[in-house]
Amino acid sequence: MLLSMFLLSGALSFGQADDTLDDVTQCWPSDVAPHPAEKTVIENLLKSGATMSVNRHGRLLYLYGAREKLPKDVLGLLDGTLALRGISIQGMNDEMLSYLKDLDLPRFEGFTLTRCPISDEPLKLFRRFPAMNWANLEETRITDRGLEYLSEVKGLVGLRLSRTKVTDKGLAALVKLPKLRHLELDDTTVTDAGLKHLGQSDNLQTLRLRGTKITDAGLAHLQANKKLWALALDRTAITDDGLALFGQPGGLSKVNHLYLAGTKITDVGIRHLDTMPRVQGVSLDGTKATKASVQRLKKRPELYWITEP
Repeated sequence: MLLSMFLLSGALSFGQADDTLDDVTQCWPSDVAPHPAEKTVIENLLKSGATMSVNRHGRLLYLYGAREKLPKDVLGLLDGTLALRGISIQGMNDEMLSYLKDLDLPRFEGFTLTRCPISDEPLKLFRRFPAMNWANLEETRITDRGLEYLSEVKGLVGLRLSRTKVTDKGLAALVKLPKLRHLELDDTTVTDAGLKHLGQSDNLQTLRLRGTKITDAGLAHLQANKKLWALALDRTAITDDGLALFGQPGGLSKVNHLYLAGTKITDVGIRHLDTMPRVQGVSLDGTKATKASVQRLKKRPELYWITEP
C-alpha cells in the first residue's frame, strides 16, 4: 500500500504505550462497547446521524456521513477521540471544517473531501495534526493559495487535487513536502511549466496527469524523479516523440505502469516502450496503436496487464 488508510498522547505516562489507541482493527459500534473515555462522544455522534467505525477497544477510528444529515458542529463532537484516523463527510463546507480549530487529534491521518464546497482558508487547520499524511480534495474550490497552506503539512504522503483550480504556480509549493509520494492532478490546467516544479519532488512515486495540458516537452522535467514508477498521461497531447524519453537514462526509464489512453500514440511510440526495462502495465485504449504492436508487447514476460486500442 502506498498510503495507510489513515504520537502518543500527552495524557499517557512518559514511555507508556496504549494499545487501545494504537489498534486500528475496524469494527462497527454495534459490535463493540465504547471505550469509557469515548462513550459519551460516540453516543452523541450516533445521535447526530454520523456513521463510524471503532477499534476492538471501542475507540473511534473513522467518521463518515453527509452534510445534509449532520449538525454543522459535528466535528466539534470529536474532542478527545485520540485514536481517530480519518474523516469522510460528503458535502463538507467551510463552516463545518472550522470546528477543527480546537481539537487535539494526535493520530489523525487524513480527510476525504471529494466534491465538497470547501475553499482555501480552512486548510490552515490541517497543520494542527502532526500525523496527517493524506488528503483527498478532488472537485473542491481550493486554489494555489490552498496549496501554500498544505505545504506546511510536512507529513503529507498522498494528495488528490483532480478537477480543482490549482495551476502551475501552485505546484511550486508542493516541492516543500519532503514525503510526498502520490499526487493526482487530473483535469486541471497544469502545463509543462508545472512539471518543472514537480521534477524537484524527490520522493514522487505515482503521478496522475490525465486531461491536463502537458506536452512532450514537459515530460523531460520528470526525468529528475528517480522514484517515479506509475504515470498517468491519458487524454493529454503526449506523442510518440515523448515516449522516446522512457528509453533514455533518467527517472522515466524506471516507470513500470504507464497510462496512455486517449492519446495520439502510434506504433512508432510503442517501439520506444520496447526499451523500457521495467514496464509491467500499459493502457492503450483509444490510441492508434495496432494489434501487431500490442501482441509484441504481450510477449514481454514482465508485462502482466495491458488495455488494448
